[in-house]
Amino acid sequence: MRKKRIIEQIESTGMTRREFLQGCTATAITLAGAGLFQGCAIDPVTGQKQLMLMSRDQEISVDKQQSPFQFSSDYSVTQDKELNRYVAGVGKSMLPQVHRPDMPYNFQVVNATYVNAYAFPGGSIAVTRGILLELDNEAELASLLGHELGHVNARHTAEQQSKGQISSILVAGLSAAAETQGAGLGDWTQKLGSLGQGLFLSRYSRDNEREADTLRHQYMARSGYNFHRLHQRDAHCPGGPERKPGNAAHWAGYG
Repeated sequence: MRKKRIIEQIESTGMTRREFLQGCTATAITLAGAGLFQGCAIDPVTGQKQLMLMSRDQEISVDKQQSPFQFSSDYSVTQDKELNRYVAGVGKSMLPQVHRPDMPYNFQVVNATYVNAYAFPGGSIAVTRGILLELDNEAELASLLGHELGHVNARHTAEQQSKGQISSILVAGLSAAAETQGAGLGDWTQKLGSLGQGLFLSRYSRDNEREADTLRHQYMARSGYNFHRLHQRDAHCPGGPERKPGNAAHWAGYG
């Protein structure tokens, strides 16, 4: 029934469905092309061109604005200075090996008891007390932090946000084209765009996770950590209770 109404709206403009879609597509491509033209960057890991609409300074700015809220949501950074110093020391030991050594990295232990670690795009990395209880040795901690360093160095959060911006541009293009052709079509394309954005965006893709795992192996090996001390389970994500992110979680990469 809904599909029939949409078709009737399109036909009421005097256009065929093909003409309508061609017009929307042309407008969307024009707008998206402008964004793509401005958003080419070099992937610091692969050396290849990538879609990127966030600059390094923007990544750092977002990090500074949002990470304190997430840390607070996770019952704040632990007051155990010795524990924080130890975790930060393990993380910093791998920094000479990373692809973006100029980022202002910092490593924190937060008091939340759920099992997880996360990274913000500017280099803030946090581990929960809950996940530390699941680790048996320093090599597993290095694996955990190396994985999160992989996300920051491959710019995975910035990549996802860039995709979101392109998706918004495409939706705007479709809506603009539809509004010029008939009343009501703009609302339809907006709904369609919202659905597309939801499918287009995700926290981290499987490819992101695989790349982060590859990078953690590189960073660990070059830093002298022994892989034989890792359990067969995936050390960066041991089982545990489901996490409950705060409002800043939109900008924090989990996994």
